Amino acid sequence: MGDFTGQSQGRTIMSWIWLTHGISNNDAESLQDTLCVEWCKARARQNCWSKEVRLLLEEMQRVLAFFNWQVQWWEDHISLQTLARLEETKGLIAYAKQQASIQRRLSASFREKWKDVPALVATGMGIDLTGNGKDEHLCLDIPPQEDLVHNDHY
Repeated sequence: MGDFTGQSQGRTIMSWIWLTHGISNNDAESLQDTLCVEWCKARARQNCWSKEVRLLLEEMQRVLAFFNWQVQWWEDHISLQTLARLEETKGLIAYAKQQASIQRRLSASFREKWKDVPALVATGMGIDLTGNGKDEHLCLDIPPQEDLVHNDHY
């Protein structure tokens, strides 16, 4: 089939099977078996990559959720800062506000960079994002899904 030494399945050279223009009648059964094997391997790779893409989207959701949690955590600590010296209290409050602002900007930056990813993934995977199908969860604005992370079959 070709020399695949040192290459992963994701970067292999396209198999001869997909470059064949016609089917010979001489060895049709053998060719059919080979086609079946190649199709199964391609299908397995596609399934693996589909899962990886879904996990990547899940990680993106979790990163954004973490940033939002961090903003809330720092904002909650602003009101907790009460020290004997007014200067120290003001300094800690300023620090907490600065940290909340940093986390808020990080969240906005990542959200902006990733805004088109769900649509691109849906297009590449043939998923309907109009809400008519079961895969409408490809969105960065919803909370992460527990079942996607814990039900992996590696």
